[in-house]
Amino acid sequence: MAKKRYTELTLRRIYMLPESMVNRIVKYQRKAGLPSEVEAARRLIESALKYDDTVETLIETLNLRYQEIRDIRQLIKECLADHPLVRSIEIDGDSFVFSLVNGDQGSFTRDGVGRIKKKT
Repeated sequence: MAKKRYTELTLRRIYMLPESMVNRIVKYQRKAGLPSEVEAARRLIESALKYDDTVETLIETLNLRYQEIRDIRQLIKECLADHPLVRSIEIDGDSFVFSLVNGDQGSFTRDGVGRIKKKT
């Protein structure tokens, strides 16, 4: 039986943007050496959306990626290492704990179990 791979559906959308914003996206594309404006816009939007993440959405992201990546160090690298809201990450054998700048914490085990601890 073939292993099911995590893939995300790609949707086509059309957005109207001010010319000045398009010019900034093109400038970013060139500076970053990206192949298209679409990729530049995708990266900028993803970067901005990270600031809206919560401990719940990060655990959800970890759960989705866990379907394909079972190595917790790789999960940390892909999902948390460069996240602007993650203050710290502690690896403890078969699990890790991450803290957000707002004081909330999440944990995740090698078995794919995520837990949330909200700051009270």
